Amino acid sequence: MVQVVVEDAVVEESSIILTSASPVFLRMITSGMRETESGRVELTGKSKSEFEAVMKFLRPRTARSMRIATENVDFLVKWFDEYEMMDLKNECEEFLMGLPCTTDRLMQAHRFSLRRQYDRCLKEIGDNFESASLEHVAAVPEIIKELVPLMQQSVKSAKRRLEVKTSELEAIEAKRARTKEALSNFRRDLVEQSAREGGYTIEWDSVRDVDRSIERISVHFNRCISTVLSRIDA
Repeated sequence: MVQVVVEDAVVEESSIILTSASPVFLRMITSGMRETESGRVELTGKSKSEFEAVMKFLRPRTARSMRIATENVDFLVKWFDEYEMMDLKNECEEFLMGLPCTTDRLMQAHRFSLRRQYDRCLKEIGDNFESASLEHVAAVPEIIKELVPLMQQSVKSAKRRLEVKTSELEAIEAKRARTKEALSNFRRDLVEQSAREGGYTIEWDSVRDVDRSIERISVHFNRCISTVLSRIDA
């Protein structure tokens, strides 16, 4: 057994469990450091409640019931990284991969070398940098160096999408103008023909049908334009 000093408490823990789970604890307890002579491991600046949570992942009788969750992943990944518990650290990364990407998550992944999570958040933020808060990231040159090219690529892609949608809008507008002109010409011809044949006796129901058709087509094309614009916004 070994005594672990955390906050103001002294906790008896199995040295076998600690050294089996963590190369850091193994070096502290067996490599002739002061912990070897005293039989005490001091965790200066560490939280007792966090240490107890970590130990529940290590003790055989509690390990299988423990789960990484939103409430504990942030402090667990720090412990598992610092004490080189790589399997548990990988479990934290796997859990984080299912959470939304934020700049805080990006910086966390960078700090603890969570490569898959880092790459995922880097791409997500690069693609959506307009809505991201980049103040803190700007202080980390390594991240900015990798993020800026992705942001530039995102701008280029958005520009290409805008050009495509602009062409679609122009095509829709041209088609609407041609259709409206054709219907207007048909209306004029209908009125003129009625005037010629009936001595100004015009079949106004037919004319009104044409007017309604023009209105319906205008509504249809306006909806098409709105659809294209919504795709640009997306």
